[in-house]
Amino acid sequence: MIEKRVVNFIGHPGSGKSQLCKYAARVWGAETVRPSGIIEAYAAVRGIDLSSREEYMACRDRMAKEDDAAFVAPVVQSGSSILVIDGLRVPAEVDRLRNSSAINKLAVIALHCPIEERYLGVMEHFEERGSRDRSTLEAFRADEAGDYYNPDRNSGSVLTVMREADFHVTSTPCDLVNLQSLVHPLLDEIFSS
Repeated sequence: MIEKRVVNFIGHPGSGKSQLCKYAARVWGAETVRPSGIIEAYAAVRGIDLSSREEYMACRDRMAKEDDAAFVAPVVQSGSSILVIDGLRVPAEVDRLRNSSAINKLAVIALHCPIEERYLGVMEHFEERGSRDRSTLEAFRADEAGDYYNPDRNSGSVLTVMREADFHVTSTPCDLVNLQSLVHPLLDEIFSS
């Protein structure tokens, strides 16, 4: 049986989760699991439209309640010994990973960055992708304010998973070089032990 070491990066949009997953892949050869990709595949098979944020979140919650191992299976079934998860935000799924006999070590790393910096990064990302989404900082704040601690462990909640994280990393400024320098020692310890 492969000894699996897994890190789940959790944080609000623009906190650096995807960039740190790419960094871990480059430095340690980590395989990346994207919960959003799992949700998109689930929706495609069932003909669910994910064109709005509300539909996406409803699909994510339905999937988590319907299939209690939906997010865990890709991690457990992976042939890789080092995995990073790009933002698993369903607390019950994190619990299942923690309790899985197939995983030797799981660490949840919460990423904290100032909202103004994250907003600018997200808008930059949209521009690079040619997206027309031009949310205002006020709308970005309001969207984030809608995420709250949720006692239903089968519902997605960034704040719930962040609250229960093993490590908290605060990056100011919120740039990739700073994030890498803060997270590298943690990842090295997790992946090397």
